[in-house]
Amino acid sequence: FTRGGNAMASFLGMMGSLGTHTGMRYNGYSLNSNARVQNNNQTQTLLNTQHGSLNFHWVARLFLTEIPHFEVAVEAFRTTNFNAPTYFL
Repeated sequence: FTRGGNAMASFLGMMGSLGTHTGMRYNGYSLNSNARVQNNNQTQTLLNTQHGSLNFHWVARLFLTEIPHFEVAVEAFRTTNFNAPTYFL
């Protein structure tokens, strides 16, 4: 991704997906998300989404393109209500 002709973020995405699970904000930080397979109830994930929780793939992409600083990104990930069990590195 570029903004104003300058590269700002890079990430992996699967064809057909609008989000990411791995990426890097240039001069800022990198991230990797890992979903929890155990205790990951898809029905509960859908209910969580219906009640306002967010999909981590879309949030990761948004944060990579909108949050340039590591400390701010850490706080944003820490305080976001995600719809499914996941953790970030």
